[in-house]
Amino acid sequence: MRTLEEMLRVRVAAAPDQAPLEFPSAGGAVAAPSYAELYSRVESIAALLLRRVEPGERVLLAYPAGPEFVAAFFGCLTAGVVAVPVPPPLPGPMRDRFGHIVADCDPALILTAGAWSALFDAGVTPWAASDVEAVAPAGAGALPAVAPGDLAYLQYSSGTTGSPRGVRVTHANALANLAMLASMFAPGPEETTVGWMPHFHDFGLVVQLLAPIFDGRRNVVMDPLDFVRFPKQWLHRISGYRAQFAPLPAFACRMLLQRVPVAQRAEFDLSSLRAIGVGADTVSHDELRAFADGLADTGLNPTALLPCYGMAEAVALVASCPPGTPWTTTRVSRDLLSTGVLVPGSGDLALIGSGVPAPGIRVRIVDPVTRADRPDGHTGEILLAGDNISAGYWGRPDPAVVLDGVRYLPTGDLGAMNAGELFVLDRLADLITIAGRHHYPFDLERTAAAAAGVPVRRAVAFGVADAVALVLEVDGAQVPDPEAVTAAVATAVASSHGVPVRDVTLTATGTIPVTTSGKARRGVCRERYSSARTTAVAP
Repeated sequence: MRTLEEMLRVRVAAAPDQAPLEFPSAGGAVAAPSYAELYSRVESIAALLLRRVEPGERVLLAYPAGPEFVAAFFGCLTAGVVAVPVPPPLPGPMRDRFGHIVADCDPALILTAGAWSALFDAGVTPWAASDVEAVAPAGAGALPAVAPGDLAYLQYSSGTTGSPRGVRVTHANALANLAMLASMFAPGPEETTVGWMPHFHDFGLVVQLLAPIFDGRRNVVMDPLDFVRFPKQWLHRISGYRAQFAPLPAFACRMLLQRVPVAQRAEFDLSSLRAIGVGADTVSHDELRAFADGLADTGLNPTALLPCYGMAEAVALVASCPPGTPWTTTRVSRDLLSTGVLVPGSGDLALIGSGVPAPGIRVRIVDPVTRADRPDGHTGEILLAGDNISAGYWGRPDPAVVLDGVRYLPTGDLGAMNAGELFVLDRLADLITIAGRHHYPFDLERTAAAAAGVPVRRAVAFGVADAVALVLEVDGAQVPDPEAVTAAVATAVASSHGVPVRDVTLTATGTIPVTTSGKARRGVCRERYSSARTTAVAP
């Protein structure tokens, strides 16, 4: 297979009646088109696009979860236009993100579903509802030729440290990462994945929608809103389908334990799972252990929990613990780590590695300034090379560097290699340096949340001059004495990390800005704090 469109055609020819993707609704209905039915929609949408846009132009795909998005995505590839999956322009952060993407990539058309068309009536960019406009398929001779190196789609980054950027993903990039996923997890054709991540997110698109077609297996895709409203439905689907795979962002581990009562967990059977890819920059030992223990009565095997690391710039996956391999907790010295040394031993900080790099990915740890290599056990910026690594960002210079004749992409993430395993620590832009020592926000945030003595939904730490400021997202009704909470947090962070604490702010639930994958946008939070726009919880 040389292109993603060819990948789909191979499956259509081999198993036209097979349904690779199922989209169950909370009401019980299931949409499960066969390969033949799916490709019929692809051809129709490609014909629509050939009438409306030129090859190489960008087309935004704004759809609810379902097969029409999949058909529109492959319709773009078949017509030779660049697909751009986007969230709907709903009020709030999603509208801001949508507007930024429109301004950044200058799309020629928005493709959507008829049910969402009212969202675009007043917009400047023309739109079309692909499920309403019926177009006869174009003849094969009318379709443009597509090469492996052609741009397939733009995957907009989560925007953790700045505005989202359009990652340029070629057909060759995507197929390379799909092959890596298949090699690392070795899924069988009879196995099933259950997922719920949005299709405009890299893991939602690649792991949930493209990988099953690449592997020839089945994936059950819940609507993300159904997961948020009824998280136990995810457990119910895994039980009912006897699923083997399930991707899960780290924040959702906490959410499931909070939203699914202990008394209800035993009704689910998760013993079939052999891989839950828990994705985060730095997976928390305490949260992963709490998740394993909290679902022990479901038959969940702890070895199914696989900490992993990925990013849009690598298409999706970078590293993961292999299935069947128990995740391990490594203890390191916080003092040594603050000087850039990660040495496993009996230190005071528990870390979980992100596993081993996927086959074909080169990981290089370098000094962020000089690009000099850092040896094993020493921290530096993570650089990546491989056939899956993107060619950079839409409308921006290529950020890659060439070292020893190899093109590497700087990730902006700090990490270290130790005994073949990758440890991801934090974002370089978020690193807090005080008196020449480095402090990692994730570590400060975990200390703060543990010391609060009340439920903390999310904590953010950032540097302010030569001190640290912390913002904790809490439910004000559960905080009878805010002053006692902030004092306890300040004392714990100062004593455990040896840093001066300038301020601790308790803010209302839902006020800390986050990315599409649930990561806190620390830079934006710092800006709001500096401009006094962080609203504290009233005593």
